[in-house]
Amino acid sequence: MSFWLPKEPASPNPSTPAGSSATTALPGSNGEAPALGLDPRGGSGPAQLALAIGSDDWPIWASVSHLAGTRVFWLCQIFKEPGAETTPFRDPGGMGWEDDLTHPRGADELVGALESTWRIIEHALATWTPDTLVREAKRVGPTGEVRTHTRQSVLMRLITHEAYHCGEIALTLGNNGLGGRTGLNGPIDMWAGLSRLAD
Repeated sequence: MSFWLPKEPASPNPSTPAGSSATTALPGSNGEAPALGLDPRGGSGPAQLALAIGSDDWPIWASVSHLAGTRVFWLCQIFKEPGAETTPFRDPGGMGWEDDLTHPRGADELVGALESTWRIIEHALATWTPDTLVREAKRVGPTGEVRTHTRQSVLMRLITHEAYHCGEIALTLGNNGLGGRTGLNGPIDMWAGLSRLAD
């Protein structure tokens, strides 16, 4: 799930480098990467990222890369938002990292993918208005079926898609004795750090 919260209005340019945009809670500090159990400073080694999620051939790293790539697919490929070229997924309609399980990705690559794709989401949230959420785009499916999607439906799809896979990751880490942050919701509290005690 996306765990970065912009603290100021987003930059209108999704290619703005991390640190110079309005996103102040970047992965590696209190953003989504630690919540997913990713530690680019060495805490997420190949063995942890290779843990299977749901099936023997779908590792954590593939699920995380799938999350990042899906953002680019829906927002850039389907709704033509800018920024795909600023991510590792420059061809959002093509093969994703998760499609090549012989090339495992490390925590640093995954955090970079989450950061760069979040900037696209941040841009959409800053520029789409409630009135424009009904705008539609068509997607041709693998069988040739054409389906119409609204901006609102795609935002909801991304939210629920990320929640689903983040739940899988949390369960996998917990079942293997690996916790994220500890918070009020238990040893893997993906929402820790999103609030603070009131003054």
